[in-house]
Amino acid sequence: MIKDLNKNPKVSIIIPAYNIAPYLERCLESVRHQTYKELQIIIVDDGSTDQTGQIADSFAERDKRFQVIHKENRGVSAARKTGLEKAEGDYIGFVDGDDYIEPEMYEKLVGLAVEYGADIAHCGYQMVFPDRVDMYHGTKQLKEQDTYTGVKDLLEGNLVEPGLCNKIYRRKLFNQINYDENIVINEDLLLNFFLFHRSEKAVFTDVPYYHYMVRKNSASTSDWNERKLLDPVCVLETMYGNENDVELKKIICNRYVYQLVRLIIFQSDKQKIELRKYQKKIRKRLKKVLKQIKRKDISAKNYWMAQLALKCTWGLRYFHRLHGIIKGTNNKYNVDE
Repeated sequence: MIKDLNKNPKVSIIIPAYNIAPYLERCLESVRHQTYKELQIIIVDDGSTDQTGQIADSFAERDKRFQVIHKENRGVSAARKTGLEKAEGDYIGFVDGDDYIEPEMYEKLVGLAVEYGADIAHCGYQMVFPDRVDMYHGTKQLKEQDTYTGVKDLLEGNLVEPGLCNKIYRRKLFNQINYDENIVINEDLLLNFFLFHRSEKAVFTDVPYYHYMVRKNSASTSDWNERKLLDPVCVLETMYGNENDVELKKIICNRYVYQLVRLIIFQSDKQKIELRKYQKKIRKRLKKVLKQIKRKDISAKNYWMAQLALKCTWGLRYFHRLHGIIKGTNNKYNVDE
């Protein structure tokens, strides 16, 4: 347990679960065996049709810290919101039901939050594939972040992982936050954007306590669909419209242009006609954006990539594929099981 602290704040951990019976027990055991014991563990069974609900109920019967909410299927954002309505803790944490965590994760995060008076405490993570583990990043670095630095690190992808699950948040940060529950891709990034803006102080320890499991048919490995194309664009547009700092708007603008370029050169063997229809819309959007923004607000790299995407799509697509082969990133998320 945490030593030499005036109090042990309660952490409400929200675990959305939908048809993940083969993985849920491992996840819940890793939460149940946390060295930090002041936990309220809320499992939201999001309309599962397999044994997910029964597994969750069995943990609630054995450990009074577990609560199970059974609801109709409405997606992960709605499930998290349902969990937040029942949360009683001083801090909020999230764990995806097919992942798992190191035994000391919440002890370390709560300890940092209390020691530094932080609204957010977060850590590194491990991306676990069937045949390898990628560490993000394991340097053991410790960094304090004020509001501006926290948002900047989030937008730049430096130290702040866009996911929710390797963090704890002071509960008050969630007050009166409204976000589109229909967004299913990059929804964590958007919520973190608002939460880090509300945080006066965050603290980061680069120790990978969280295990993010990459498996077939997970969000990171699934092929394209309408939401995968349009949600990231919607998220970036929302952040840009809600950001007032000039320098932070430039970072979002660069991400936006880069995202549009990526979508234009994206290829898939499935539903090619539908994909091209959406890519045509995205090309029009990129042309409009390039006319509206100032040239100095985007990097030379992103500017010329955008020009190539519009004028020589096949060439940029070929270069991108070749670069992926050289760097070994082309099949990064391909899994066989």
